[in-house]
Amino acid sequence: MAKVFHDKDDHIAELEQWIRDLQTNVYVNCVYCGYRYGRDGDEIPADALRRHVTKCNKHPMALLINEVQDAIRMIDEPRLKGSMRQKLHDAVTSALE
Repeated sequence: MAKVFHDKDDHIAELEQWIRDLQTNVYVNCVYCGYRYGRDGDEIPADALRRHVTKCNKHPMALLINEVQDAIRMIDEPRLKGSMRQKLHDAVTSALE
């Protein structure tokens, strides 16, 4: 009989642990740059790859993160007039939805 979860966070935690168990002594690669992560001490390869994705200059997620950070810096630019600041804020907000 299938296990019934009443809390989605418990279900997510169990699935994440299942992934960690499967990846023990396994290598994972970044499909965009080819960098390979393996067991290095206590670090789980998926965790290392997750961190890598935010910095990889070939991964679209890293590019998106950089673009959003640039947009946020532009919004925070004190020289921007109120209407321009609002337009940037609206554009970033709608892009993230």
